[in-house]
Amino acid sequence: MLLVCVITVSGCVTPGKRTVEPVSPPAVFATEPAEGSRWRRIGFKFEWPEKAAPAWHLDLLVAHRVVAPVLEHQRKAISLWRFHRRAARDATGHRFSLLIYADDRTSEEVFTALQAAPDVRDLQSSGKLISLSMEAIGTNGGRSIEATSDHRWSNEVQKSWPWFIMGVSRMWLTLADEKARSLSTLTGSVDLDARIDFYADLNQRISRNWEQEGAHALLHHLNAIFRYEPLIIREERLIRF
Repeated sequence: MLLVCVITVSGCVTPGKRTVEPVSPPAVFATEPAEGSRWRRIGFKFEWPEKAAPAWHLDLLVAHRVVAPVLEHQRKAISLWRFHRRAARDATGHRFSLLIYADDRTSEEVFTALQAAPDVRDLQSSGKLISLSMEAIGTNGGRSIEATSDHRWSNEVQKSWPWFIMGVSRMWLTLADEKARSLSTLTGSVDLDARIDFYADLNQRISRNWEQEGAHALLHHLNAIFRYEPLIIREERLIRF
C-alpha cells in the first residue's frame, strides 16, 4: 500500500486530524499573580445558639461594612478573591469566609485591617463574633490558582472557576451596596443593634432578588453562555434555565 503524504507549509498532514496552532491569550488574561501568591481563608466565626437559625445577615454586615473597603484599598495587590458562606452543626459552625489569592505581605495587611475595623471589634465585644482567623488553604500550599477548586472537576474547570466565583461574589456585594444606598443610610455613631437590624432587612431584600430574579438574571444567562446545553444535576435529570 502506498501512503501519500500531502506536503503543506506545516508539513505532513494525517487524514482526519488537524493541527491547531496555539494562540496568545487576550490581554484580559495577561496579568500574572504577584510573585509568592497563595490562597488564604480569613474566617469570621459567628455565635449560633441552639434551636436558632443562623444569623446570615451578619455575613452581609461584615462583607459590606468591613471587607469591601479593605478590598477596594488592596484591589491592585489581590489577584483573586471570593466569599464563602456556610452554617452546619459541627465544629466550624456558622462561618463567613473571605478567600484571597495574594502574597504574604498583602494578606497580612488585609487581616490586620479587618481586625482593626470598628464593626469587628463591636461584634467581638457583643459575643456575636466568636473568632477571626486566617489560614493558608488548598493543595500544594495554596500556591496555584486552582488550589481551592474542587479536585473532582476537570483541570480546565478548576483553573477557570476562581474567576467565575469572584464575579459572583462581586455581584452579591454590589447588589448589597446598591440596595443599601436605596434605604435609609446609617450615619453617625449608630449602635450595633441598629446596624444589625439594618442588615437583617437588607439580607431579606437580597434574598427576594435571588428568589424572583435569579432564575433569569443568573441561571438563564449562565446557561446561555454554554449555548443552552442541558446539564446533569444531582437528581440526574436534564434541565435548562
